[in-house]
Amino acid sequence: MSENTDVVVIGGGYAGVKAANRLTRRDDVTVTLINPRPNFVERIRLHQLVGGSDDAVVDYREVLGERIRLVVDTVTRIDAAQRSLTLATGGTVGYDYLVYAVGSGSADPRVPGAAEFAYPIASLEEAQRLRPVIDAAPATAAVTVVGAGPSGIETAAELAEEGRTVTLVCGDVLGPYLHPRGRRSVAKRMAKLGVTVLEGPDATVKAVTRDAVRLSGGRKRRRRRQAGCAAADHRRREGGPLHRRRRWQDRRHGHQ
Repeated sequence: MSENTDVVVIGGGYAGVKAANRLTRRDDVTVTLINPRPNFVERIRLHQLVGGSDDAVVDYREVLGERIRLVVDTVTRIDAAQRSLTLATGGTVGYDYLVYAVGSGSADPRVPGAAEFAYPIASLEEAQRLRPVIDAAPATAAVTVVGAGPSGIETAAELAEEGRTVTLVCGDVLGPYLHPRGRRSVAKRMAKLGVTVLEGPDATVKAVTRDAVRLSGGRKRRRRRQAGCAAADHRRREGGPLHRRRRWQDRRHGHQ
């Protein structure tokens, strides 16, 4: 009889869930997934949470294999020598192998005023904080979205479909990760939605104030609300106005 192997996955995002599901293909592996939230966050849908068309969360029972043990807690210490994890609630979890998949978050804002007056949306909690701010703003309030990666583009499109007046500040170029043909397609969609797209050397944010975004070219965009998005966000996005909504397929087995 073969010896059982205990694997612990820290982090219940896309990478952690996929790793856990694939590991359970082996009958001699026991998998524990540790995550501080009780639900799976669909980060590719955070722009829809901001726009009010999706809550961006799914029950872990829908995405995790039945053999995976879910522990809702936070790891505060990793003792590699003892192969043991200390949890915030005071418990410990041992392991033979450890998968560290805690994901990423918002970078520290370096632009003056961004921390005080902008709203990052890299995490569920950040998007949840922004949603009521958008709801409370008058329908005529302008929204400035900073960052022309996937999240910035999708957020701008989502808010524009709501009827908001949206400006997308791209920095150098709209969708720098896109093929030129794809970039033209996105630009056409932005124009159709009425989104003002600012790109080029003069479209870098230099400062954020209570009522304006100051750009490198000396221009100043007045705004009532600003949604801050990571300009270097290269995560793949599905759903929303630019793509058909499609749920993550074969979640229980870790397939796309």
